[in-house]
Amino acid sequence: MTSLTLQPHKKKLSAKWVWAIILFTWIVKSIVAYGTELSNDEVYYVQYAFYPDWNYFDHPPLVGLCIRFSTLGMMLKQEWFIRLSGLIFSLANMYLIFKTTALLKNKNAGYLAALLYNSSIYANVITGLLILPDTPMLFFWLLSLYYAVKIFASEKGYAIPKKNFFLLSISIGLCMLSKIHGLLIWGCLGFYILFFDRRWLRVKLIYVSFFLSLIFLAPIVGWNIANHFMTFQYHGGRVSEHGFHLQTDSFFREIFGGFAYQNPINYVLYVIAVVACIRGGIRLNQRKKIFLLCMSLPVIALFLGLSLFMDTLPHWNGPGFCALIILTAIYLTDKLLNNHFFIPKSVMAANGLVVFGLIVAFILVRFAPVNLGNKDEKKLGENDFTLDMMGWKKFGNDFKQLALRDSSTHVTNGPVTVISNKWFPASHLDLYVARPNNYNFLAIGEVHEIHQFYFINQTKPALQKGNDAYYITTTNFFNDPLPIYKDKFESIDEPVKIPQYKSGKLMRYFLVYRCRGAKSNLP
Repeated sequence: MTSLTLQPHKKKLSAKWVWAIILFTWIVKSIVAYGTELSNDEVYYVQYAFYPDWNYFDHPPLVGLCIRFSTLGMMLKQEWFIRLSGLIFSLANMYLIFKTTALLKNKNAGYLAALLYNSSIYANVITGLLILPDTPMLFFWLLSLYYAVKIFASEKGYAIPKKNFFLLSISIGLCMLSKIHGLLIWGCLGFYILFFDRRWLRVKLIYVSFFLSLIFLAPIVGWNIANHFMTFQYHGGRVSEHGFHLQTDSFFREIFGGFAYQNPINYVLYVIAVVACIRGGIRLNQRKKIFLLCMSLPVIALFLGLSLFMDTLPHWNGPGFCALIILTAIYLTDKLLNNHFFIPKSVMAANGLVVFGLIVAFILVRFAPVNLGNKDEKKLGENDFTLDMMGWKKFGNDFKQLALRDSSTHVTNGPVTVISNKWFPASHLDLYVARPNNYNFLAIGEVHEIHQFYFINQTKPALQKGNDAYYITTTNFFNDPLPIYKDKFESIDEPVKIPQYKSGKLMRYFLVYRCRGAKSNLP
């Protein structure tokens, strides 16, 4: 089984090919980043960039700051600039994992670690192309792992420069400011210390580093104190929403989702490497092997365990695979013939699979006249993931023509106001429909449905009593406005159906409802 992963090409590939493969993948990602509209989650986090704050309803602030930085304060709104942080971080992350692996083993292992990272769908696409809280989080996770290796896996024993502890605390703190999952780094380190190397309990700098990192939680905690602990209530509700009973569907989704997100080829290599590590088949200091396992398996096991009792998402355990990438690269390096570097065919295949997948996904989103979802007219396009990232700009222009006709014929009363009752499609409507045309946008619904828009609404002019609004939904994510807004408006017209086509194929309808006569100032 192992030999299948290690057959060299007839023509040996030098290390420069590693960076060539990485650069080619990055160019493909850049094309996708430029040529597709923002996904549901990405476009929501753009709101963070428009409205800087110490914390937000769902997550800490760093993803919003990344978007503000890459777009020069939201002056550059093209998707490539919005996603630029992910593209930059992906390169930085591959360099970090190269350096960390080289520190533990050698440069050959570092090159393979960079390629394994490049072929991870979670690491190089979900966080390295899309812009999500995981994007800055994974950078600071890897930076934390680098300094943790310099401290806990050092050949110097306990004679560690103080600056490494200081830098570890900063990197973990910034990781937590990206996503609260950064706390798990301390959980993994604590697991390693308590069960495998308790002598570190006598090192005072460990405690200093821990408490320094907690200072970075101050903005999150302060914001939540001022806002009734909304973030904690929301995430706590996600945990307890269905109660704590066995959920095998969530468990299997976690397993198969992780298999897909990590790249099926990589996942198999990780399993082989872990088994080899346990059996003593990796030539690495025992303490270093245990450390890498402690920085990975507890995170993966935690979310697998939680998935048995609650709904989880497969990318939550993604950072736990970073240490497994390093372990796998070291395992593969041990198999190199006469220490000559070559790229195993399995690693080449994994990278090829990612590039192929990116190209296919791009074609499906932009050009393919294929409806992957529901074909029924009332739910047209439902479950077609490609519709999340196309058609919104075109609809923004189509809606502008409708609004202009209504305004010129006095069909509606008051300035154009677009409304929605959920954070999605509210974020798309705000970025692609309302803002380009200088329309007012409001998300009118329950707090747990509109998320950060609850606070954004407070910065915008209210919909005045007696004025009209446009409620917009789609057939692929249909929400009927009648039961939601019947007590807020005098009447709601039948919808105007605006079709969306891709290469001549009808994909879905946008449904525009004229909501007449607000009964009071809204929201």
